[in-house]
Amino acid sequence: MRYEVPADGFISRKDIEDMRKQVQNILRARSKEELLKLNLKKGFGSTRQFLEVVERRQQVLDVIEKWEAWINKTSGESAHIYVENFADCEAPPLNFVYLKDYRPGPGVTINNDPPLGCSCTNCYEQKNDCCAEGFGVRYAYNQNGTLLRTFGSAIYECNKRCMCGPDCNNRVVQKGRQVPLVIFRTANGRGWGVRTLQRIKKGTFVMEYLGEIITNEEAEWQDQERHVCDGVSWRDHHE
Repeated sequence: MRYEVPADGFISRKDIEDMRKQVQNILRARSKEELLKLNLKKGFGSTRQFLEVVERRQQVLDVIEKWEAWINKTSGESAHIYVENFADCEAPPLNFVYLKDYRPGPGVTINNDPPLGCSCTNCYEQKNDCCAEGFGVRYAYNQNGTLLRTFGSAIYECNKRCMCGPDCNNRVVQKGRQVPLVIFRTANGRGWGVRTLQRIKKGTFVMEYLGEIITNEEAEWQDQERHVCDGVSWRDHHE
């Protein structure tokens, strides 16, 4: 049972509720005559087979609803994360780990003590004396908090050593995600993906790319372990 996704890829909350109602109506219409009244597409060998698929869809919708509630409670951010599957009857990745901060790997210590802070009262107007200048780079944002730096450039935001307050426009990433996102099941067999519900202006912060911080040695070892031939790792051949 496949739900038609709009050509622009943007699915409204009403679309989701309509799909839920459609599934519930089908489950209530147990006879062949009642199913025909719903103008359902052909493609199933029997009414029983069709109902089994629809029941599975209902189970997946229930799991998705609970998983969506869990992931939003875990994130603790104001912008909602939606979960959708209009492609098949696959449940969401329940082994998914939602990180709210970097995770230190073996032999790694993350220093949360910033080396310097600023004494600005208005960081944008005093950007030539702000934190970024202390690190030898340009101020990262415009007055609205939109990124001005080129791709690959370092961003230095104000921190706990600074005199400015939480409304400082040089505190963008640390305020968290402000854009609603959707974790969705792709229709082309590529598994689960992430997209937005709205068009995002260039330079707008979306979210942090977080993960495990590892040493160079650990990175090289993991890369070698990925080179597997006939069930024996690259490392086994070179030790």
